[in-house]
Amino acid sequence: MSWAKEEWKQDLPPQVLTNIEELEKEGANWKKLNHQQQLQLERLEATLEKQNQITAKEKATSLELNRHIQDMSNNFFELENKYEKAGKELKGKNKKIALLEEQLQKSKQTLKKESNRVAELEAVINKKQEKLDETAREMNNLLRIKKYEEEKNVKQNEGQYFIYLRCTPFRKTNTFLIRTKFLDKHSDFYF
Repeated sequence: MSWAKEEWKQDLPPQVLTNIEELEKEGANWKKLNHQQQLQLERLEATLEKQNQITAKEKATSLELNRHIQDMSNNFFELENKYEKAGKELKGKNKKIALLEEQLQKSKQTLKKESNRVAELEAVINKKQEKLDETAREMNNLLRIKKYEEEKNVKQNEGQYFIYLRCTPFRKTNTFLIRTKFLDKHSDFYF
């Protein structure tokens, strides 16, 4: 077929042939350049396709990351709110604890004062009880002596009358009961 391409050029002048050769060379160069550009275009299209795929993946990843960031941001705000709420609750509980500790200290002081007061009162009561017991013993001794003397006086007055005395101390009070019997009459005296 190449002989058919060359056959039409046989009768042409040399200058035209030179022009045709230059044009053919130029055409071949343009074909070669076109082929190179076509290959380059195909490579660029393949690269563009890859870049589009990478971009699509990156967009998907970016969307997923944005969703994840939004979720994390929401979680952060929720946690921050919970932290603030917990901080407020903690402050309130710390105040309650401080008040309770203060009340406990006051109660301990009051209890200590009352315990000391009870101990003092018990000491006073014990002293008074001892005094009372001692006074009762003395009164009983005095009454025995008086009874003895009265019985003695009665016997000396030839049995005209009879006096009976009895002294009973009341516990935890300073009161004494003296019961007398004189000529079959009973009398009670408190002092």
